[in-house]
Amino acid sequence: MAQVALKVVGSDNTDKQKALEYYTQAIALHRLVQNDRQLATTLKNVGVFHRDEGQIPKALEYLNEARTLSANVGDRDTEASVLSEIAKIELARGDLLSARKLIEQAIAQSESVRINLKSQSFRASYLASVRKYYEFEIEVLMRLHQQRPNEGFDAAAIEVSEKSRARSLLELLHEARAQIDSGGRAGRGPQRLRDDSGGDRYMRPLLNERHHGFRHRRISQAGVRRALRPDHDIGPEAASPFGVVLDHALA
Repeated sequence: MAQVALKVVGSDNTDKQKALEYYTQAIALHRLVQNDRQLATTLKNVGVFHRDEGQIPKALEYLNEARTLSANVGDRDTEASVLSEIAKIELARGDLLSARKLIEQAIAQSESVRINLKSQSFRASYLASVRKYYEFEIEVLMRLHQQRPNEGFDAAAIEVSEKSRARSLLELLHEARAQIDSGGRAGRGPQRLRDDSGGDRYMRPLLNERHHGFRHRRISQAGVRRALRPDHDIGPEAASPFGVVLDHALA
């Protein structure tokens, strides 16, 4: 029923009352069978519904219950999503510090999900799906910087961007390494390719240099945007599998 409600809301937004009825029925059903995991997801959807209708107190009522339920059942992915939705409300209300705290909690929960995924491809896909959390935190930090330009929020925004890129790079490296180990390039063995790639010996000093280079720099919002799309020249390494991955991750 919750899926039907989503389709009704997403189709033309003309029958919102019908969508709310579907949601209400789904909530009652999930409560009846004590399906707290699905209940948390449906409560989150209803909270977002009310938020979009401008009914903030009611939205927070549903979202906070969804947050509690998802935490109780250990559904960290849903909990992260709920936290991000509450953060959007706080951002709209102008409470930037609360929005930052909430999105940081959402990122922490999503990271705990990612690192426990067994499949390397799943980890990379999951990271891509939650990148919006990092982008949201950067937006919050840059708004804080506009209000309080001497408190280092611009540098914090760069640090968040660098952490996101570092995680993306690590996942790409691990995925490339797995592909190399499973077959390698024609005529060359996996070990030789690992030697060519440079691996962590090259990557970690590079990331540390980029991180510390921005850490104590105060920059404008335009500077942050430029930093999100840095120019780079990695030279001969681009010919190796590691170089290709690095070039893609930093582009």
